[in-house]
Parts: sequence; structure tokens; C-alpha cells
Amino acid sequence: MRKIILLTTAIAFFCSCNSGAKKAANDEQVQVKDTTSAKLPTKAPREDFPIGKVIPIVKIKSDSTQSYALYLPAGYDKAHDMPAVFFFEPHAKGSVPLNKYKSLADKYHYILLCSNTSQNGMTDDQLNPIIDKYMQDGRSRIAVDDQRVYVGGFSGGSMVAGMVALNKGGVRGVIGAGKGLPKAKGPIPGPFNYFGIVGDGDFNYDEMLSLDRSFEKSSIKHQLVTFQGKHEWPPVEKMDDALLWMDLQAMKEKQIAVNNDEMGVFIKEHENAAASYEKSGRNYEAAFEYNELMQSLSDIHDVSPWQAKLKEIASKDQYKNEIATLDKLSRSENEERNSLIEAFKTKPTPWWGSTIQGLQQQARSTTGPVSAYKRRLVSLISMISFVQADAALKNNKIPDAAHFIDVFRMADPQNSDVPYLSACLFAAQGNKASAFSSLRQAIAAGFNDKSRLQNDPSWASLKGDAEYQGILNRL
Repeated sequence: MRKIILLTTAIAFFCSCNSGAKKAANDEQVQVKDTTSAKLPTKAPREDFPIGKVIPIVKIKSDSTQSYALYLPAGYDKAHDMPAVFFFEPHAKGSVPLNKYKSLADKYHYILLCSNTSQNGMTDDQLNPIIDKYMQDGRSRIAVDDQRVYVGGFSGGSMVAGMVALNKGGVRGVIGAGKGLPKAKGPIPGPFNYFGIVGDGDFNYDEMLSLDRSFEKSSIKHQLVTFQGKHEWPPVEKMDDALLWMDLQAMKEKQIAVNNDEMGVFIKEHENAAASYEKSGRNYEAAFEYNELMQSLSDIHDVSPWQAKLKEIASKDQYKNEIATLDKLSRSENEERNSLIEAFKTKPTPWWGSTIQGLQQQARSTTGPVSAYKRRLVSLISMISFVQADAALKNNKIPDAAHFIDVFRMADPQNSDVPYLSACLFAAQGNKASAFSSLRQAIAAGFNDKSRLQNDPSWASLKGDAEYQGILNRL
């Protein structure tokens, strides 16, 4: 459904068609202050680090309690600056995005970094010195091109990346995945480009649409893409889109020479996708591909053929019917979301079981936008039940915690937080054997957050236990 909102505006602008696009009441104009970038760090002699290998821990010189993960791409030379992406990971696991995207670093010649200290739950006062020390250290010790510094992140990490662009400046672009931007605290200290990525089953899907719509009122160049998935780090091919798009913006802004090979790959990919969508009668998706070509290449390539295709598609009754259908689905989804949020106040566990089963069945038995929005509703239930369970445990509300953990398990049974929260519940109840059994299940499912286990109040009575210490030491 992202395409309906993005395209109606674009087609109206480029083709003078009356799209009837709706603007959200809470959309705010994004103001960009016409100033220079933030003060750059003093360049010390660049240091030697291994190339082509993820370095899990680089300790920050000014504060050895903080660190970041680092990947230097093939061809890196400390005598020559390269563009860099400073990532933020919601659980402070810096190696996660670097291991996932290191092949793209080699492909596009980008340095990748990710903080091991910034994480969800921190206040601005806690985050600001972490951000400053992390980016200062990376920019002073590594051959980072100060004119091509990018920030990126997933979920809460996306908010931190946005915080850098909105409040600190000195960055050329933001790659935001699965979550939008925080509120700006004033005029933005410098212009930046924004590339958003969100899964079609992500509970933050609508938030990302609204953010992209708000950019229409600003000078910020922006793009939003989706993938078939939930609230998670994007697949490699979508991060590939992001880095290629940032390169294209650099070409348009004359920071780098036009690379016809890269541009050709971009054009071929989107023209092929558009042709495939048109052939299968998915006009609104075809129009999105043509619009992306126009927006991305308007200053460095002739966009008139894609403009003509957009105008042709917009005139089709089938396209107009698709837009009307998607608009109706969007209203239905918002109504269901509100009902589910309200239901968390009163509905018992069995009701949630049947509701989740029904949504999952509808997602499996349908395709396209209907299936995606049913998956988003299940994802919403998963997120809210997790938050409620965690809060209930911290407030020692044991019956409430047990209820919400049951709902969480039904909505997202493969999530490692399900057995972890169960372990916390057993620990809070003094059931040591079940607590450690569930904790081992959580670790087998992927849980490895040592800091969380150390600081979780549910484990207070077991911290002196030898088994607890053994598990902690192995994480």
C-alpha cells in the first residue's frame, strides 16, 4: 500500500492528473536550515586495520568502555578516503549488519561501522556522548570521506541515525529501516537524503509511509522501498538498493562522476520490474517503478519515457480501481489495528488464540496487499504483547506477565524472546529448574544478550547461582 500514497502525489505532479491523494493530519513540514555541515574531527594519521574482515570490537580511544564493529572493503587504502555508513543496531550488536552487508561494502566501496554501545532504551542524554565519540573516533582513525558520511540503522537504531541527521548534521544521507525519524528539535543543521526500507509485514509500515509522505513538503530527496518480511534488518538486495541510490544522489550532486554502469543496472532492474508488473496487471506497482526511475535520475538522465508511461498508467480505469481498493484496505487495516490495541485491555488468552489463528489463516489464504496487512496485524500483536509482558515482569505483575507471554507465544512462536521471557517469569516465581531450562531454550533459539540478562531484575535472586554464572560467562 506504500505505492498508492507515493504514486498519487508523483503522478499528479508529473502528469497533472487528479489523484485525490490524502495527506495525514499530523504530517509536519520538514525544515532544512541552510548551514554548513557539523564541525569535522581533526584528522590524525590513519591507522592500519585488517581489510576484508569484520572486526567485532574496535575500542574508542577517548573512552575504552565504548566500541564499534568495523569492516574495511576490498581495495581500501588508508591514503584515499572512502564513503562510510555509520550503523546503529537496536541491541548494540555491531557485527550483525556488517556481517550481513559486507559483500555490498566490497561491491560499492563503502566502509561500514556499527556501534556496540548505542542501544534501545537509552535517553538522549545517554546517546549523545556515545554518538559523538563513536563517529569522532571512526572519522579520525579511518580513511572516511567527510563529504560522504552516511548513517543507518534498524528499528530503534534507525531513530538514532535520524537523530544524527536531524540534530547534529554532517551527514549526506540516512538509511532508515523499520522505523522512522524522531522529531527534529529545530531546523535541520544541513541537508541530507533519506532512503527508507520496511517489510510489508512490519508493524511500523504505516509510520514509514507517513514519513515518506511528509518529505513531499521538504527539499529532502527521498525513496521508500518494501520487502516481503516483518520487523527485521532488510535483506541484502534492499540494502543494495540503498547504497546504489546513495551513489546516484552523489552523481546528481556532482560529488562523484556519473557511473553509466551503475546507472544502467538501476535502470534495467526497475524497467524489468515495471514491465513484469504491467504484464500481470499490477498497474500501481508498475507505476511505482517508473516513478522511482524518474525521481532517482531526473538530473542525470532523460526521464521523459518514464513520465509518459506514468501518464499512460494513470489514465487506466484498472489503475484507478486498484487505487480505490488499496485505499479501502488501508482504512480497514487502521480500524482493525485500533480494535486490537483496545482489546489488550480486556480480552482473555483464549480470545487472542482464536484471533491470531484467524489472522494467520487469512494471511495464508490471500495474496498481495490483503495478505500483507493481515501479517502486519499479527506483527502488531507480537510487538504489543512483548512490551506488555516485559513491563509486567519489571513491575512484578506475575499473572499479567504470564498472560501476555502466552499471547506473544501464539503470535510469534519462533522469537527467542518468548522462551527468554518465560525464563524470566519462572525466575521471578522462584522456579529455578524451569527458569534455566527456558533460558537454555532461548539461547538455542538465538538469544545472546549478556547485558540484558545481567541487568534484568527478574534474575535478582539467582545471580549467585553457579548455573546462572556459567550461562552468563558463555554468552
